[in-house]
Amino acid sequence: MMVTQWPVDKTVTDNDLAEIYNRSCDTGLEDDRVLLDISELGYGLDGLDGIASPKGMSGRLLKLRTLVVHGSKARVNDAKTAATNAKLEISESYFAGRCAAEAVLTPEDKTAGTLVIDLGGGSTSFVAFADGRMIYAGVVGVGGDHLTNDIKLAFSLSLSQAETVKRSASAIFSPERTGRVEVPSSLTSGSSATISMRALDTVVNARVGELFSIIREKLDAEGILHRLSGGIVLSGGGARLTNITSLARSMFGGIVRIATLIPGIEGLEKEEFPAQYATIAGALLLEQRNSGEQSLFDPITNILKKFFKGQ
Repeated sequence: MMVTQWPVDKTVTDNDLAEIYNRSCDTGLEDDRVLLDISELGYGLDGLDGIASPKGMSGRLLKLRTLVVHGSKARVNDAKTAATNAKLEISESYFAGRCAAEAVLTPEDKTAGTLVIDLGGGSTSFVAFADGRMIYAGVVGVGGDHLTNDIKLAFSLSLSQAETVKRSASAIFSPERTGRVEVPSSLTSGSSATISMRALDTVVNARVGELFSIIREKLDAEGILHRLSGGIVLSGGGARLTNITSLARSMFGGIVRIATLIPGIEGLEKEEFPAQYATIAGALLLEQRNSGEQSLFDPITNILKKFFKGQ
């Protein structure tokens, strides 16, 4: 969180609002950090806080609270290099959590108070919206790849075997799941094996439960959880995990659902699990808005179709 101040001459004008916002963008980040997003949380005027729109109000000292999202400049540059090597042109850097939220939250969701948890491969990002604005954001360095590695180590499997076995796992441990999961045969042994479904679920439940616990602690520390009347939305490839909504509900309470893409994002109708594409779809939406394109369907639709269907 950051607070910016600006002196006012009798009443707050558009120029005052523009000036204080511009000053808030001068975040003073260290050289190794890069600004990814900034969200206005509310204004204050002469000690009166929580003002949504202070224009025309009388006062002398205007304040603006903002949420600043920043990341490692080295990691951002690495991502740009990878994209360039893949012959992709990068025009702007966006925070993955914000991208996912833009693709799955309606204006009503953002007003009601909704948390998006995007479970990616290398990390999990989360973004909370309330009163129509982003009020909190964060990243935990745990994702689906870590879960796969846990399974690999626990049962002495290869990464490909662990990835396949993970599809049969449940985020909730249940004594009723007494069967066994077949492990694909390896190229070296040429034979298949099985592992206990209970043992598999125990490993998965421990990792995902830990992840949700970390996010819960962060939300509690900032007093965010009680503002989430709209519930929890899960996106990303990790949201495919069986019973993950049940585990999230037990950890956070309230309504939990798997993300659905908002109207206007086309080209993914035949995909089995569109929620795993929330981040890239949201990035395209943000770029479309920032570039001033008039149509929500072009070029978003064409890009999505080309990207996901090879058309």
